[in-house]
Amino acid sequence: MNFIPTVHKKWLFLTAGSLWGIVGVFLLVRGVGWLQEAEGRMPLILGTAGIGFGILGYYSGFRRIAEQNALRIHRLPDRSPLTSFLAPRGYVMIALMILLGFLLRQSPIPKPYLSPFYIAMGCALLLGSSQFRSQFLTFTRTERKTEGPNESESP
Repeated sequence: MNFIPTVHKKWLFLTAGSLWGIVGVFLLVRGVGWLQEAEGRMPLILGTAGIGFGILGYYSGFRRIAEQNALRIHRLPDRSPLTSFLAPRGYVMIALMILLGFLLRQSPIPKPYLSPFYIAMGCALLLGSSQFRSQFLTFTRTERKTEGPNESESP
């Protein structure tokens, strides 16, 4: 018996986009919070560096990762396991990133100096999440166009 529900692939886009977005916001909030411990111009310098590296990271790598994952989801059957919003190696990557985050937080590096990394990762994830949400909206718009006027009102 399979305990993993299957869903239409549009929901995989929403799931992936939501996960990337929620984690991105979480990392941004944590990174910005740590900036409060810094003094003088350091919060501005570190925060700006984090945002800059986040945008750079998105355009130099995360965009391609999001595009490849979106293409992989497009190639899936219309109904697929909910867990297939990520490729198996994506789950390994998440585990490694959680471990790295734990190790960094336990390190002697002052939190304000960790903040640019968290802000950069948060920005890149948040930007990448928009690709998945856009795919979800495309599916939703397409479904509305193909439904008749009375079909959309049925439960």
